[in-house]
Amino acid sequence: MRLVVLVWSLLLACFGAFGSVTELNVEKRHYTVRDGLSHQHVFQVYQDRRGMMWIVTAVGLDAFDSHTFHSVISWESGTNNRHVRIRGEDQQGNLWISYLREGKHKLYRINVKTRAFVIITDKQAGWPGMIRDMSFDPSGNTYILTSDNKAWVSRDWKTWSLIQDQLLPGLSFLSNASQNGVITVWKTN
Repeated sequence: MRLVVLVWSLLLACFGAFGSVTELNVEKRHYTVRDGLSHQHVFQVYQDRRGMMWIVTAVGLDAFDSHTFHSVISWESGTNNRHVRIRGEDQQGNLWISYLREGKHKLYRINVKTRAFVIITDKQAGWPGMIRDMSFDPSGNTYILTSDNKAWVSRDWKTWSLIQDQLLPGLSFLSNASQNGVITVWKTN
């Protein structure tokens, strides 16, 4: 017991001698539709590498640059936004969003600098089923895991190739692919 007290005393003395705890000054502000937010119901917030905040609301996608809200994409009111997900950024800095409505799946590929977007539908791409996860590797490949347990890859986001058929149920990507382009799939319970 004396040893534990001695160790704690030494640690506290070292922290007191070599540094001090400074107070973290955090500013908190609430934003509403009066400030430009497109809707009061917010389902997801994502911050990109440049610091832009992307907000999924009940009526669309907003971008917030710490001063102004910008409406980027609008969808019909009443959309079940539990099926709208910001999936992440690829190596080129494009933001990817998946959207499912009435059994039709779309991917939005958004240029974060210009806010221009391209819509990719499941019919165009050839992958059936809902997107369960997405991943990106450093060489520019985009990987998709669909609800029918298949993994797909695209280099140009226009052409998709099946890379793994009939994965075990309940699988998901680890956030990103490795340097050599190999994807790691982990079983989740």
